Amino acid sequence: MKEEINRKARKIAEEIIKKQSPIIKGKVSEELFPLLYKEIGNLSDLRFLGNPIDYIQFSGLSEGKEVKINFIEIKSGSSSLNQNERLVKEAVEKKRIEWKEIHIN
Repeated sequence: MKEEINRKARKIAEEIIKKQSPIIKGKVSEELFPLLYKEIGNLSDLRFLGNPIDYIQFSGLSEGKEVKINFIEIKSGSSSLNQNERLVKEAVEKKRIEWKEIHIN
């Protein structure tokens, strides 16, 4: 009986590890992306958000040049955008973007 329970527990643990492995790989890839992807430019211009998108890049900011803002989502393997990521992408593509400045007294 105890041997059967141990066998089932090992099988469950193996299934969990198998399912979590791509998720962990994706999270690590998101964090290492700036170091591995040389074309990203100046790392000082990059800000990690993680959710709903991975990075915002303020290209040119660190050099005091004209700034271009890039929204960056990192994907690995066959993963695709989730619903929230698609909504952010659509907002950017349709230029539904504003500047808000809030002054607190």
